[in-house]
Amino acid sequence: MSVRHFWLIYWIIFDRTEKKVMTGLKIIGVAVGLLSLNVAQAQDKEETWVNSQLSSMTLEEKVGQLFMVAGYSNRGVEHLSDLEKLVKEAHIGGIIFFQGGPVRQANMTNQLQAESKLPLMIGIDAEWGLNMRLDSTMKFPKQMSIAAGQDPDDVYLMGQSIARQCKALGVHVNFAPVVDVNINPKNPVIGIRSFGQDKRMVTQLSKAYMKGMQDEGVLACAKHFPGHGDTEFDSHKTLPVVIATEERIDSVELYPYKELIQEGLRSVMAAHLYLPALRTEKGTASSLSPEIINGLLRKDLGFDELVFTDALNMKGVSDYYETGELELRALKAGNDVLLFSEDVSQAKAYLLTAIAEGKLDLATVETACKRILREKYRLGLNKPQTKIDVSRLKSELNSRKDQLLKRQLVESSITLLKNNNGLIPFKRLDTLSIAAVSIGADNDNAFLRGLDRYAKVDKYSISKKPSEAERDALLNNLKKNDVVIIGVHANSVSSANNYGITPQVIRTVRDIKLEHTTVVNVFANPYSLEKFYGLKDIDVVLMSYEDNELTRDISAQAIFGGIGLCGNLPVDASVWFKYGDGIDTEPLRFKYTMPEELGMDAADFEKIDQLMNNGIKEGAYPGGQLFKGHSQ
Repeated sequence: MSVRHFWLIYWIIFDRTEKKVMTGLKIIGVAVGLLSLNVAQAQDKEETWVNSQLSSMTLEEKVGQLFMVAGYSNRGVEHLSDLEKLVKEAHIGGIIFFQGGPVRQANMTNQLQAESKLPLMIGIDAEWGLNMRLDSTMKFPKQMSIAAGQDPDDVYLMGQSIARQCKALGVHVNFAPVVDVNINPKNPVIGIRSFGQDKRMVTQLSKAYMKGMQDEGVLACAKHFPGHGDTEFDSHKTLPVVIATEERIDSVELYPYKELIQEGLRSVMAAHLYLPALRTEKGTASSLSPEIINGLLRKDLGFDELVFTDALNMKGVSDYYETGELELRALKAGNDVLLFSEDVSQAKAYLLTAIAEGKLDLATVETACKRILREKYRLGLNKPQTKIDVSRLKSELNSRKDQLLKRQLVESSITLLKNNNGLIPFKRLDTLSIAAVSIGADNDNAFLRGLDRYAKVDKYSISKKPSEAERDALLNNLKKNDVVIIGVHANSVSSANNYGITPQVIRTVRDIKLEHTTVVNVFANPYSLEKFYGLKDIDVVLMSYEDNELTRDISAQAIFGGIGLCGNLPVDASVWFKYGDGIDTEPLRFKYTMPEELGMDAADFEKIDQLMNNGIKEGAYPGGQLFKGHSQ
């Protein structure tokens, strides 16, 4: 029964019983009726346009719409020429952009959109922002880092920010969020791309990310269906097997999809996995399984929106089927968009032959094409696209507002796992002799500089594989200090490489601990804590998740109380540090931040810089520092 029908019944019942409430109910009834009428009219316009397009398209154009091909803005003129040919002759439906730069990509998009008969749907993998693929763009924290902060409101704002940046670049679909529940620490391909191991936290934060993007008019895409969180192999290289019962898959892997579908999720990416419990043909990838896509996703979960395959050049499927047969199986399984086909011309010809020979129903093609057209209408691709203004990209893709949000996300993520005797934030600085050692980073980095803001700190650096002589020299230099802060900078996300935690790192930390009160700040994947067995005896342990300038700076501030700590582990990281662990602290010193956090504009400081520089130039003073403090 429609909303309009409900309104009419509601009106009649109360009209005959209670005259006094009629005025209010009539107003409510009229409002609901008008709203439902507007929705119905919008749906009618959408359906009219979709049907009109479908009826005017040739079979070749319908099949062409099913392909979203790979685009690179760093591959030169020949690659652009190849894309132009696919747009004009194969009538492809969209492009997923990979490596390159924002201005180059915008120029390519402008050119290809101008040449396409029907506007192209442009996609990108921007899980942690456009920087996942493009230079000169913002990088937000990865999903597991964000999950440590456990704030859906901030994740919603991040979704909005990423969506605005996508729109500025002419991108319509962001292949995010990752809704995989990462319950396998050895997962080589998801890991920190997931919001963690708890299905409810993953769902809550994924929902916020999805809504933030879709409220800003960019299509979210939940991936990787039915769930890539319990694998030890990478589907880019092979076909992973998920050994789990049907009941476990239903209660864990599918949980986020059920919730997000109810909240308006409009697209899903199908993973290349083999799940024996779901009774598919042996060795058949989930992305090619009618039981999983048409059955589980569409029929059982009631999802009638857009389904993208994961990239069809991935070894999880490309090693098993030839081009053409692979795309045919993907369509028959229930997918709509064929992502990253290795040879579009060959695959398209194969599909057209399959239709002619009765191996592929025309209805299957038209149903998929209709879903694509429906989504194009919703994204405004029912009309010619406005040319992207490249002159504004730099400011739009790196706004101060977005940088402040990024800073807030990092601040809330830093997790204090151990704090013997409440050692940090340090209090009586006049009683401490402090040294700081960066392992795996040079002696001039944001972590050491950040520590130096608050106290006199003796600074050292050492490699992750130091010689005996180097380690002995370091230990000798530290003899005059009673407190040593160690920053462990690990640059590997791979379990096979111990996440960059070498035996020499562990030994160096252990030797320092034997003689000093020790604070260890780990800038690495949280699962690295399992490899770093010596941490159980350390006085203070901080997990900072990622290793970059901002995380280093904020971690240093946390140690001295410039910011308070509130992060919690989103996974079981080791036998000593478990999901949910985290110790809160309160700030007790000045924090170094952006002017925008205080409602000020950074541009105003340029004028102050000019005044200070003029004073130095005129000899009014030899130099100077300007300090503005703010207490709450």
